[in-house]
Amino acid sequence: MATMALPIRELEPVRIQAEKAQAETECVVICSKSKTESASLRVVWQIAWKTLALRRRLSNLTMRQSRLIGMLVACDFNNGNAQDLENLASLIDGMVSDEREILKLACALGAEIRNWWSTSLLLLSEQTEHLDSIAESLHLAADPRGTALMAMAVEEFTAANQLATQ
Repeated sequence: MATMALPIRELEPVRIQAEKAQAETECVVICSKSKTESASLRVVWQIAWKTLALRRRLSNLTMRQSRLIGMLVACDFNNGNAQDLENLASLIDGMVSDEREILKLACALGAEIRNWWSTSLLLLSEQTEHLDSIAESLHLAADPRGTALMAMAVEEFTAANQLATQ
């Protein structure tokens, strides 16, 4: 099914970027929390270098993530079979988990370091929640009972709104 292939193919580079960003974030956290009394020049240089590299990686991740969200939103999943929808939702779930770990690690750092990444972290947080919402919708669409329940809920909501406005 052609409509499903493009988003799945585009998901892999975003997932790889998220994994690399997570590893680099962990490295910066470890370096910044070293137990030395005063940071050596080597440690300071390592933190500065990793911070700048991670700033670029996070920016790249948010850009790729934005393109992926655009593709997912534009994709017509009505013709997808339940297994393809569930597989795509599971892949997105894994990526969302990795990105939440990046955000958690970033919060463990001091404000001085996080300030370098503030724009990317804010965007990453918003886009991660958007991807989580897409994954939930795909899980729901993959479950025929869930789809039927959602349709019933929409009908009830519409009927309640019509009664309230009369």
